Amino acid sequence: MCRNLLLGAAVLGTVWAPMFGQVQQRARMVGGGNPAGGQCTVEVVVDGSADVEIRGDVANVRDLSGRQPQVRRFECTGMMPANPVDFRFRGIDGRGRQSLVRDPRNGGVAAVRIEDPEGGAEAYTFEITWSSGGLDQGRFGERDRRLDGAFDANRVVQECQQAIRRESRDRYNTANVEFRDARVDDDRDFVRGRVDVVQGGGHEQHLQFTCALNRETGQIRSVRMDPMAGGMVNPRGNGGGTSRAMQSCQRAVSERLRSQGYADVEMGRMNIDDRPGRADWIVGDVKGLRGNRSDFYNFGCSVDLRDGDVRSVEVTRR
Repeated sequence: MCRNLLLGAAVLGTVWAPMFGQVQQRARMVGGGNPAGGQCTVEVVVDGSADVEIRGDVANVRDLSGRQPQVRRFECTGMMPANPVDFRFRGIDGRGRQSLVRDPRNGGVAAVRIEDPEGGAEAYTFEITWSSGGLDQGRFGERDRRLDGAFDANRVVQECQQAIRRESRDRYNTANVEFRDARVDDDRDFVRGRVDVVQGGGHEQHLQFTCALNRETGQIRSVRMDPMAGGMVNPRGNGGGTSRAMQSCQRAVSERLRSQGYADVEMGRMNIDDRPGRADWIVGDVKGLRGNRSDFYNFGCSVDLRDGDVRSVEVTRR
């Protein structure tokens, strides 16, 4: 009898042991949802290796080695279908390796393996996107371009919001953002809105953002985040001087394009140049409108960050 009890205990251990090394979490839904496709962003802290398996709106994180992984973020714009048509995986952050080890088109489960070879825990972020057979996530199909009503504003706004989260992570070292509003311009070249970025210690920055769009493909070309009243321009900024420099640069670029015959000018991305030796340069992109024609340019302003004066302006057509 003892032998049977020990055998039973061993069997139970085999069945239940994997569950002790597994964390399950349901996605937090963001955006309005889109039956034509969707996207999930996952952030997991790993010390060793782990598998993240996603089915529908549920993620199972299984520890393979090292410490138990922790889920920091699991956000989706909708539930991943059992048979997504155009599935894509993209690793975003993390020092080690992230790889797709199971495609959901073969059984409805997407599995991502994270391998962290160095000592200590590391946060890994990845993104999955899919379509349900209608819109292609990477571009609008020919039929969609022909039909005016086929432009999916909700999907474009959601992709812009994800791009703003990535920009916030790179610029402010946080993805803790709260969107106040977002809208697509009538000409479908930009998504504009307002966002609050929350940093350590509860410090908030109130920003306005712009995502420049490629109207032919529906992809995000660039993003721009600027302070609203009382907000900061850049973590490297020098207070009001940086803000005045950006405003002066914007005026100088607009005047340059208007002198070339453009009736209207719309600014896109604008930020401090991160390249060595270019800390006193503001760079970005801009669109010039002339009749029914739109031309795109890159620009650079050499500025004095102390008083906001613009020394020189460079505008190059793309």
